[in-house]
Amino acid sequence: MAPGSLQIPSPFPEDVAFYGFSLDASPLEEVLAAAPQADLRVVEHAGSEKRKKEFLLGRKAARLCLRRLGHPDVVALAKGNQGEPLWPAGIWGSISHSGSFVLACAAKGERESAIAIDIEDRKKKRSLEIAKQVCTAEERSWFDQLEDDSEKRLALLSLFSAKESIYKAYYPICGRYFGFQAVSLQLSHDKASFTGVLREELHPELLPARKTIRVALSTEDDYVLTSLYEPLLRDGS
Repeated sequence: MAPGSLQIPSPFPEDVAFYGFSLDASPLEEVLAAAPQADLRVVEHAGSEKRKKEFLLGRKAARLCLRRLGHPDVVALAKGNQGEPLWPAGIWGSISHSGSFVLACAAKGERESAIAIDIEDRKKKRSLEIAKQVCTAEERSWFDQLEDDSEKRLALLSLFSAKESIYKAYYPICGRYFGFQAVSLQLSHDKASFTGVLREELHPELLPARKTIRVALSTEDDYVLTSLYEPLLRDGS
């Protein structure tokens, strides 16, 4: 196990690679010493130690995922137009960081696969006012029924994270920005997942309007974790 590794259970099937690191347990000097030159050039002008470690450990976790999937020679991942990591052909993956947590996941797929991970630090307080941007009218109907502010804050953070996972998973497929209002979700009774639908078409074949979605949810004392993994099929495939 690599120094600084996180002990967070993988939310994915066994054929999906998953690795994580703790910023707090990863001294900057060690992170810099282990990073490839291509990644060091990216963080050369990063403003803070935390931002440097987030980027470098995220890429390190991604390389470990690739190694497990049979790509040990990938040294660095290029960045796309939105700053997203560009994975090798036939690999679909995701990176997330928040607070002291850094995670990456990746899976093989000859066809398009939607995969994402998002982690959010519960210690970071967020205003309930962001519900106006995050929630659809349907989501406000169940959100506003929650009894106290602490319950609302957890539900809103979970919903925000779920929509972040959806964006990360679907952006590589549709290639365009879409906002929080593009999807409407419902929290399950056991609070272990969100289910919902796309409210607009993102891709004519793979991501049509009214497509159903399921996002897994895990809440702990210090973080919220959401994930999505869905191999996508075209009509007739």
